[in-house]
Amino acid sequence: MSLPAKSLSPEPSAPPAPAPTPAPSSVAPTSIDEKAAARSEVLHLRLWQKFHIRLSAIYGTAVLVVLLGMAGAFYSEGATMAVRGVQGRLLGTVVALARGIEPALVEHLNTEVDEKRNEHERLMRRFKSIARVEPDVVSLYVLKPTDQPGIYRFAADFVAPGRKIAPAAKVGQLYDGRQNSTLLAAMENATVESEVSAKDKWGETLSAYSPIRLQGGKVVALVGVDTEAAVISEIKLHVLNISLLLFGLATLLLGGAAWLVARNVREPLTQIMVATSAIASGNLETRAGLHRKDEFGILGNHFDDMAKGLQEREMIRSTFGRYVSEDVAKRILSSKDGAKMGGEVREVTVLFSDLRKYSTISETLSPTETVEFLNEYLTVMNAEIDKHGGCIIEFLGDAILAVFGAPSELEGHPEKALRCAIAMRAALAVFNARMNAENRAPWQKKGMESLGQRIGIHTGQVVAGNLGSKVRVKYAVIGDAVNVASRCEGLNKELGTEILCTLGTYERLPEDLKGKLTDRGAHPVKGRAQLVTVFSA
Repeated sequence: MSLPAKSLSPEPSAPPAPAPTPAPSSVAPTSIDEKAAARSEVLHLRLWQKFHIRLSAIYGTAVLVVLLGMAGAFYSEGATMAVRGVQGRLLGTVVALARGIEPALVEHLNTEVDEKRNEHERLMRRFKSIARVEPDVVSLYVLKPTDQPGIYRFAADFVAPGRKIAPAAKVGQLYDGRQNSTLLAAMENATVESEVSAKDKWGETLSAYSPIRLQGGKVVALVGVDTEAAVISEIKLHVLNISLLLFGLATLLLGGAAWLVARNVREPLTQIMVATSAIASGNLETRAGLHRKDEFGILGNHFDDMAKGLQEREMIRSTFGRYVSEDVAKRILSSKDGAKMGGEVREVTVLFSDLRKYSTISETLSPTETVEFLNEYLTVMNAEIDKHGGCIIEFLGDAILAVFGAPSELEGHPEKALRCAIAMRAALAVFNARMNAENRAPWQKKGMESLGQRIGIHTGQVVAGNLGSKVRVKYAVIGDAVNVASRCEGLNKELGTEILCTLGTYERLPEDLKGKLTDRGAHPVKGRAQLVTVFSA
């Protein structure tokens, strides 16, 4: 790329690098709005969509099922053991009672008139004493077998006082025990019912029986002891209450444990969500700050490392983007081959801008003032070029070399380049007015009313890519199109114009924009044998 000779005026120094970002604190420096927004996202989740709720529900349900099963097993086993205890006491009572009754004591108790016999009185006194010792016993009786199998005759019957059951049977009253297998089995050995008997006129009872034998082993009578089913029900209810109490306590403990687990999951998740939301909104100083010795702590450390890397990358990109075009910075940083040497052929529109009488103006300024003035001017021009999609390749003192269509494709780049030039002229007029109003215009010292510029535009093919050595690379556009744009800028001085574009650019413009241009004819330019046709704006 060859460019016209420039005056040996000082070039602007590179913009100062931004101050280093302070090290983030362990607490995420997110704003109240960012925290509120992240927490609002959590609040808008339905209950079952929250992870800690689902986690607690899954484990809580599993544990509750286990606890319920354990409570059921405890109740079943407890009730069974309680019933067996009652059965054992009944069986012990009836066996002891049978052994204490002499067969001769019941031999003559056959009819109702026998109730006045001394033997009957002795039996009733014994039954009363047992009832006082065993409050669960509701009735005690003696049955004598008859000639009919399974049919028995009462020899004595005692009902404990206050029991709401049928009155005691009379001596000699018959009892049909053919359906009572436990009673029939008692003719051989002492037995106790395994479950509450069916309800009859004496109510629902649990009974035990034991035979009264002669010395030869013959059974002459059976002793029976009954306890009400309500006793069994009370025992089962007591066991049930204990089971429910234990289940309730276990459930409360489980609920507390689930709350602690949910809290230990919810809080770090919320912190990470808040931090993630802040990172997504561009606050790269944010850190999760999870100082924990668990998986969340590891996740938080990795998140903070990632955020630090993003912050450093963004600082590099933003700082790098001040030395090169933003597009170039993105291209280099977004690909591992971004800094690879070489280029590609592209059709682009090149814009070359220069200040009029810059050398004369710079004579009145010190080097520091020159840099300050150029930086202020170039900032205004840079904004317009960026706004129209252009990429600044270089600042050459007061001159600007920009390209439209590289490194990124840009549809309609000839039109955008020309409209950018027109916008730069308008922006310069505003810049002039501001500097004059603030009495900071250096050109006034030379008797000039305003600062002027010349812009040349040409569309053609270039090679766009990385140029340099292994240790230093710059993005550049190389080709005749760059030279033509530079020579076109110089023609402004001869023609007394401010903006000139070549025929190559003119032919690619929309008709409405063509109508605003003036044909300035064909002119020879340095370095080209052919004449260059130009149009002014």
